[in-house]
This record gives sequence, C-alpha cells and structure tokens, in this order.
Amino acid sequence: MLWKLLFAGMAVVSFILATRLLFLKKQIRNVTAQIERHVKHDTRETIKISLGDRDLEKLACQVNSVISEHKQIYINARNHEGKLKNQIADISHDLKTPLSAVKGFVQLLRGDNLTELQGEKFLEIIEQKTDVLNNLISDFFELSVIDSDDYTLNLEETDATSMVTKVLLSYYSVFAEKGQKPHIELPDHALYLMIDRIAFQRIMQNLLSNALRYAEGEIQICLKGAENGIAVFSIRNEAVSLSDEDVEHLFDRFYRADKSRTGTNAGLGLYIVKTLAEKMNARIEAELKSGWLSISISFPMVEGKKD
Repeated sequence: MLWKLLFAGMAVVSFILATRLLFLKKQIRNVTAQIERHVKHDTRETIKISLGDRDLEKLACQVNSVISEHKQIYINARNHEGKLKNQIADISHDLKTPLSAVKGFVQLLRGDNLTELQGEKFLEIIEQKTDVLNNLISDFFELSVIDSDDYTLNLEETDATSMVTKVLLSYYSVFAEKGQKPHIELPDHALYLMIDRIAFQRIMQNLLSNALRYAEGEIQICLKGAENGIAVFSIRNEAVSLSDEDVEHLFDRFYRADKSRTGTNAGLGLYIVKTLAEKMNARIEAELKSGWLSISISFPMVEGKKD
C-alpha cells in the first residue's frame, strides 16, 4: 500500500514538473519569437512574459532595458541627423551668399559701360565678401580643431588682468569706429589664472566681437576676483531684441539669433568660447535680465598667488 502511495505521489510530482517544463519552454519560445521580431522589424516593443518565474522575469527586464537603451540611441541618432542636416544647410547658405555676391560683381566688372569709380567700388565689395568667406572658413577650420579629442591646451600661470588690458587696447580703434565708449572695470593688481594664453585671448576677442556686433547700447566689461578663489570675467550689453529662448541656445554650434542668417558670421563664436573655457576648467553662463545680456566666465585662481 505504501509503495502505491509513493508511486502515485511520484507520478503527480512528475506530471506537475512536466507541465511546468512545457509551460516554461512555451514561454521561452514566446520570448525568443518576440526578440526575433524585434531584431527583424525593429519594433522596439518591450518583451512580455505571462508567468511568475523570477529568473525569466529578470531576463525579460534585462532585455527590455537593452531595448529601451536602443530606442533612446535611435531617437538621439534621428535628432542628431536632423540637426546635422540643418547645420549643413546653414553652412551652405553662409558660404554661398558671399560667393554669389563675388560672382555677381565680377560679372559687373566685365561690363562695357563701367566707370572707373564703379569699378573701384565693385572691387571694394568683392574684397569685403572675400574677407567674409575667409573668416567663415577660418571659423570652420578652428571648430574642427578644437572639437578634436586630441586638441589640448597649454595651461600656465598667467596674469589675467594684463591679458585683458592688452586685448582691450587692441580693440580701441574698433570701439572708436563703432562710437562705443565701454565701461571697463579691472582690478588694480594681477589676477593669476591657470590658462592657455592663446585660448584666453581668443575668448576675449570672440566676446568683444560678439558684443560689438549685436550690442544695442552701452557695453560693460568687468574682471574681478572673489574670496572663494574664483575670478570672473563678464561682458554686458543691451540686447532688448534678444529672447530667453535665444539665450538658451547662445552657445550652440551654428546658432544665430538672426534666423534669416543675413549676417557675416557662422554662429560659431560663442560655441568656440564655451569649448575653450571648459577646456580650461572654467564655467560659462549667459543671462538676460531687464533687456541686458550678461555673459560671464568663472576661472579658478592660482592659490597663494598675489601681486
């Protein structure tokens, strides 16, 4: 009798295990089919399991995690592709506009009824458009260089006060030509920063050129050190036509607040500023308040270095 009970019990257990095994194999085939469908048709649907097996559920979670990451990569790639197309279109427009002007004036120079004064004027315009093209190409080349992972800066202890003063003096005639009398506030002592001299000078030039190009009124320039070991260079100018949305994208590559792109730059100046500043461990910010645009860069000062 005991043997019959044991045999019956073993039969029941075997039946349950066999049923469980068949059910698991069915679910595994179901999961495999879902994965194959995902790979073949790129459905990006999550894997579904209708049983309470923890190991299979854990496997499904891992697969779903991979699918989610793949989906995000796909979305990012599509977004990047869209941005790249827009950037290529902008570059094409920026290069084509002055090039078309040069071609047009060259054709005019070949005219029969051209006066000497007209010829000189056309040559002057051609020279200006050629300078625009040269500046655009230089910006594109500089972008390709500083965006490279191999591009490094030569950081050394440098007196920022002296550097800023020299750059401002080099812009004296430009300010005078624009009728600008900037309000300048510099410390009466040296501020030593760990910076690359050429990159720091480039940052100053780009910020000043940007302010001179777009300022709608006074320009304020300031360099000061703080007790927390941070030196801040800032430049402020009136920009009543600028929007908060513009400020959010000021440091984006090829971004220009001038949506018609009728200017002579490629929208790379502030992007280059941001990239160079970050390579020198500096933090850059832009703020629009009461019609004033403020761009500030915070550099860590060299500890214990004072003059």
